[in-house]
Amino acid sequence: MTLPRDDRGMDSDDPIWRDTWWFNATDVERNRAIWVHSIWSEREQRGRHCFGIHEAHHAEKRVALSSGTPFASDLLTLEVDPYRSLRLRVPEFDIDVTWTAWQEPIDFSQPPFAHRVMDSAHFQASGRAEGVVRGEPFMGNGHRDRTSGPRQLTNAGRVLGFTLVGVDQEVSFLSHVVQPSTATFDAPPSGVSGGYTCIDGVITPQTAGNSACLRYPDGLPGALRIGDDEFVVQKMLGSVRWTWDRDLTTPNVAQERVVFTTLSSFIIAESARHGRVAGGYNEGLLMTY
Repeated sequence: MTLPRDDRGMDSDDPIWRDTWWFNATDVERNRAIWVHSIWSEREQRGRHCFGIHEAHHAEKRVALSSGTPFASDLLTLEVDPYRSLRLRVPEFDIDVTWTAWQEPIDFSQPPFAHRVMDSAHFQASGRAEGVVRGEPFMGNGHRDRTSGPRQLTNAGRVLGFTLVGVDQEVSFLSHVVQPSTATFDAPPSGVSGGYTCIDGVITPQTAGNSACLRYPDGLPGALRIGDDEFVVQKMLGSVRWTWDRDLTTPNVAQERVVFTTLSSFIIAESARHGRVAGGYNEGLLMTY
């Protein structure tokens, strides 16, 4: 497979072109998850880092701007070995963690995964993470995402996504259901990317109709279903709200605006066939008023 370069941003004259790097990992023994999102404009030579740490009933988020490189800011540093490993260091939380892939990257920019909301090169992979968090040992399972292309997430109305990586087995599951902003609120999913299952090394694409979130009366997820598997949520770690594609020139002040915002949580779940899994759970919504 030919992959785009991963050690720098892609040069483009498109003002909404963005390069992003995303990584997460969950340590199920310590009920702790971490994630980082790096967004970069090669044209403007600036970007933003967003970092989160989730623990039982609690989550914290930090944001910092980067310039000159997408991999360093006052908040954190990233070392990227394209699609094979990623090292994250966050001094404030005494974090030094390296994620290593056990799965070949999946090209989400090609059918049957491609969707109409974002026209981006988009690669996903699962792996293991090991190091220290808050100065304590950390061993987790997580997902890696790399995209490159025009990002205008105000084209999306709603998003429901989850990434689950096996704790007891080398399996992974991803669902990413996108509802365009032009659709009515109660319309069925359309313009979707669907998802996949990876079991015994076999990657099977899944359509939006093959995944679902089973909810409690208060709306919280009780189980996640994809393909032939259902994962019952055992624990849900703290949540934070953030935005994937904030305009890098927008000042951090309150004003009337249209913004796509995401509520991110981490879950530990279990299925009869695959045992324990862990990963991220995201609910995105376009805020228009």
